[in-house]
Amino acid sequence: QGSSGASGVSGTGSCSSTSTTPTTPTTTPASSIDPNSKSGPSGYGPQQYVSGSALTLFPYTINFENSPTATAPAQSVSITDQLDPSLDLSTFQLTGIGFGDTRLSIPAGTQDYQTTVPMIADGIAFDLDISTSLDYTSGLLTVTFQSIALDSTGQPTGLPPSNPLAGFLPPENGTGGGEGFVSYSISPKSGVGNGTTVSNVANITFDGNTQIA
Repeated sequence: QGSSGASGVSGTGSCSSTSTTPTTPTTTPASSIDPNSKSGPSGYGPQQYVSGSALTLFPYTINFENSPTATAPAQSVSITDQLDPSLDLSTFQLTGIGFGDTRLSIPAGTQDYQTTVPMIADGIAFDLDISTSLDYTSGLLTVTFQSIALDSTGQPTGLPPSNPLAGFLPPENGTGGGEGFVSYSISPKSGVGNGTTVSNVANITFDGNTQIA
């Protein structure tokens, strides 16, 4: 479990995540497991007061990890983050995406982002499609990591690899190879009142398992 003070003009909020372990069937399939956390801007005092200036950028980082007890790498990770209505969506900037020892170069000011990263795991080549988008009507941030199988000519099939051991995020082994993150910054709206609490929770799903927050 992880938690953070994600506070607005002055006040407190929190973003946390917990993990659950699926019920073990008679035959246990290979599967990924996901402990996660989210951190926000550091504040002052027990209520985590921060400046509410519209010039202030609040930094957020969503961390995810394939548990050391998982039996397979993750092929797919989906993140949704409902941004607080006190935040100015026009100031949203994606600042970082990474997993294992891979760090993507994100151009300054990026709000929506798509890329494909060639991968090899368990001797199998595949593509990793990464996409981020912010819905300016609802304030919902969506980030997806999706492993895509290649055909015999090396072209993407649009389908996940059939081998469950071919995934982009292996079980964490203490080296950071099973960890990933998405980071962004955003400012509060101008005129937000003193004492306003800003909070949001990121929901993360691994390989179609139960969504956790």
